[in-house]
Amino acid sequence: AEGLRLDERTAQAFHHALGSHAGLKIGPVHHQHVQQWRSLLGSEPLALGFGAHAVRYGFPYGEWRRANLGSHRAAALDRKARRLDDTGELRLELLECDAVRSAMMAGRDFRSGRFPDDPLQTAHGLEFYIDVATSGARSGLAQTWHLVSGESTVALVFGLIDKSSFRYVLLCCNYVAHARYSPGRLALDRVMAAWAASGGETFDFTIGDEPFKADFGCSRTPMHEFRL
Repeated sequence: AEGLRLDERTAQAFHHALGSHAGLKIGPVHHQHVQQWRSLLGSEPLALGFGAHAVRYGFPYGEWRRANLGSHRAAALDRKARRLDDTGELRLELLECDAVRSAMMAGRDFRSGRFPDDPLQTAHGLEFYIDVATSGARSGLAQTWHLVSGESTVALVFGLIDKSSFRYVLLCCNYVAHARYSPGRLALDRVMAAWAASGGETFDFTIGDEPFKADFGCSRTPMHEFRL
């Protein structure tokens, strides 16, 4: 935590609070936080087999986007957006707290059968995301974006706000209706632009080495785990 003094006394208090927990794993730990955890635990971490991915914007944003995506990829996304706009007005909406529940329930249905152990498919997992997204919409600590063509949902993007960073957590795509338009990439591209327009500086794709993240110009940061 910011402002926390990490010294021997702090480490001793931390170990006392943990008690005897043989086999306890702490992670994933971002590379930039390894030294703090090393000071607290007095042990060395293991490297995990996946990384965290983020991209820092350049400005003017439009010029940076074309360079970052590459002219071919940027043009392809723009063509798909125009085609969706032709079928029904394409718009990106930032959802208010009272619209979150129905959006998350629709997102659950979009993701059904796509991911093993998807927490959104469980009652408690769905309610957790709804609670965090609703509370975040009130406090400004989270955002749920809704990409719509006409009256049809294209995709939902949910993420957490950390100062000038948007930390993307959840993507729900309507592949049944819009698969040919690359709804996930299109939604992320639109949300990235909206975040830049609001003064954001970094778009964090968080953990996982999915190939599509490289298409958005992400830099990979190693992740670690401490074992007690």
